[in-house]
Amino acid sequence: MSDLGIVLTPLFNDRFEILVYPELLNKGISILNRLVKVQFSKDDSSGYVLGKINNFRVESSLAEHPEVARSIAQHEDKEAIKNILKSKTSLILECEVISAFNSEGKRVLLDFPLRPVEKVCFVDEDLKKSLFRSIDFLFSFGKISGTKMPHYVYLADCDVLGEAYHILLAGQSGSGKSTLAKMMLLGYAKNSSEMNIFILDPVGEFTNAFNNQDRGTFKLELGKLWDNINRKRPLLYSLNNIALDTWEIFEELLVRHEVFKNIGVKHSENQKDASEYFIKALKSNGIKLNETVKAINMENGSFLRKILLSEGFLKSVYSDKERRQRVESLINQDDSYKSFLNDYKKVAELFDTSKRKTTIKKLTWSIPNKKGETIVVDLSSLDWTDSVKYLLIKEILNNLYNASLETYKRQKKTNFNTLVVLDEAHRIAPSEKYLENKEYAQKAKKATINAFVETRKFGLGWMVISTRISLLDPKLFEHTRVKILGYGLGTGTDADLLRETFGSDFLRVYNQIPDPTDPLSERRTHTFAVHGPICLLSRNVPEIIDVFSTPQELFEANNINAYADINSQQQEDSADSTDSTEFFEDLPF
Repeated sequence: MSDLGIVLTPLFNDRFEILVYPELLNKGISILNRLVKVQFSKDDSSGYVLGKINNFRVESSLAEHPEVARSIAQHEDKEAIKNILKSKTSLILECEVISAFNSEGKRVLLDFPLRPVEKVCFVDEDLKKSLFRSIDFLFSFGKISGTKMPHYVYLADCDVLGEAYHILLAGQSGSGKSTLAKMMLLGYAKNSSEMNIFILDPVGEFTNAFNNQDRGTFKLELGKLWDNINRKRPLLYSLNNIALDTWEIFEELLVRHEVFKNIGVKHSENQKDASEYFIKALKSNGIKLNETVKAINMENGSFLRKILLSEGFLKSVYSDKERRQRVESLINQDDSYKSFLNDYKKVAELFDTSKRKTTIKKLTWSIPNKKGETIVVDLSSLDWTDSVKYLLIKEILNNLYNASLETYKRQKKTNFNTLVVLDEAHRIAPSEKYLENKEYAQKAKKATINAFVETRKFGLGWMVISTRISLLDPKLFEHTRVKILGYGLGTGTDADLLRETFGSDFLRVYNQIPDPTDPLSERRTHTFAVHGPICLLSRNVPEIIDVFSTPQELFEANNINAYADINSQQQEDSADSTDSTEFFEDLPF
């Protein structure tokens, strides 16, 4: 540790000022966000305070501060004091108390002010070798900002913690949040062999990483890394190998793909009426959802035609007799009826459990019986304008909620032990200002909020990823215990939220985070503010970190052998990780 200066004035228990030694003024030392250490003694105990430098100012001669000068004159180091008093200008650092520790390294309450003239030093050592040497479940994804010191977080699973942590990861495009999310998943996977990870991947970002096709500049081939840390190989699902399992989605697909248009039902409202009656008829005849494709061949192929020709179906579609007769005529024509069957079959096959590996319900309700599984559901084949995407997300989230609730009720303990990753969360659970006036979008949001608010005690944690805080429903921000904030949140409503949550001093520090995409910036780093119980140093003040700039730094800091032999069968052994873009590619509509 290198000497920096002395405590000038203790402002409160949570802040103090440092007078910098004059000989350091012209050395060009980086100071903002640096950690400092001050020894203290009180009664029969001793220890030290860790602080973080937030701001600085320059003042004229200390002769203008006679009380301060008298305190300094009492300092043991007379030579240092002579230099200070000779100096015509003084550099004063404003420092925020992060935490206080006793001589055994245990956190203590700092309920007294620091004494003036106590020596202040920079903290330069690897804290894992000193303060954190007896702590398990450490992981580092960067350095304490402005230093070469690794920054450590506490990534333990829900069984160890006795509850789940909800995590918010926010930052504008290019801030590095997707890369940081992958680093955190690697940390959880390395630290816990039993915690399950369930990823809802609406844009394919994580699927590519687990297929060892990470397209970012910071390439993390998670498939290989999972193998190297002896983690179970990820199960990659898309809409090619999951059987859909709700009548609501079945109806939505019949309408969206205009299945009834071939028999003369042209307008969307009439198609919706046709779908509703048609599904009621299937149910009343004992047809199960996963058997809808078999209905095509029932009664020598006439079963579905009888439903379409029934008076109830025709009247449900059109009240006008002439239009009903036109529809009836098309149903009786083999060509138009065959076209209807072809389109109906392509929808029904998506629900056929005999040809697909699993269903949403099986996938989610089997989690309590699993340990150390990584499940990725790729929904990137569906656009955000597609109602089916929202309905699928709603079903997955509702099933995760219900499965965790039933498990908790049955076993009366936190044992779901699963982290769910929800990328593009601002599209799924937006604030009211940005919520689409669509029933399916509102249902997806309701499912998200319900699951997020209720499941922490069940051992079901969430990592939500968003470009801006203000785009999210406020409940998500309120219920996240861990907040990780990247560049781009320092203006407008986002700035107001940060100021309200952490104070104006933090917002000033946050706004010094550099833009990692600025071509003229000297520091092309991805910097984040991290707050919450995963932080070891501070329980109140967000910690500022510079994320590692290369995968090699990440691997070395966490003792990960990224270059072990990779089993070539890795992807073959995962769950049919076929390219999800094939979904519906052969449909004519």
